[in-house]
Amino acid sequence: MNDITTNTVNGLRGYTPEDDAKRGWKEETTDGGPIVYRNPRIGSVTIGLTPMDFDQPLLQVTPGVPVLGYQFKDDGELYFLALYARRFNIEGGDRLPEVSGGFVHVNIETGEKELPRSGALRELLEETGLDLNIVTPAYGNPFVADRALFYKGEGDGNTVYFFELGPGQIAHVDLQDNLEMIHWTDFTYQTADAITLAAIQRVMGALYTMGKLKVSKA
Repeated sequence: MNDITTNTVNGLRGYTPEDDAKRGWKEETTDGGPIVYRNPRIGSVTIGLTPMDFDQPLLQVTPGVPVLGYQFKDDGELYFLALYARRFNIEGGDRLPEVSGGFVHVNIETGEKELPRSGALRELLEETGLDLNIVTPAYGNPFVADRALFYKGEGDGNTVYFFELGPGQIAHVDLQDNLEMIHWTDFTYQTADAITLAAIQRVMGALYTMGKLKVSKA
């Protein structure tokens, strides 16, 4: 929604010259080519025509590292660690459960990327306060959040990491207002985030492959 009084569109304000210099966005549009904006830390936004003649924005972002903690309760039920986030761009998004994580860091001067596992551990610490040394990558091809709007090249996409919470970590979660262990069905139904849904599926698949989760016809 446009707001003329505050010069915002859907909650976003414009960039000042100082913002541009700090954030690193550069236009790389060429005559007769698609519109391209690129940021070495984040990725690029490209707008043009597809081979089928559709108008198409494409987002290419640095690798994502969602990290999902799990726990089997005494009754055998599977619970996941939910992070309650505030998303200005989602209606009613003041408190939505989602997986912790983010993007790997990229050195804006050298282009060197943080290792995905290191990024996962860093994001987990920053967002939940859980300081781990090891997380396990879930099986599967790194994925993007939307098959139409995201460009996936070699090394792009989200790789899901997961870990089992111990008693001390559960006690930490219980003390945080923005964290909760939530049953996998409730998590699936309540989240509005496609990356969270994919992370839940990937981790459940990994637990099944490891023999920790049984899936059978009732």
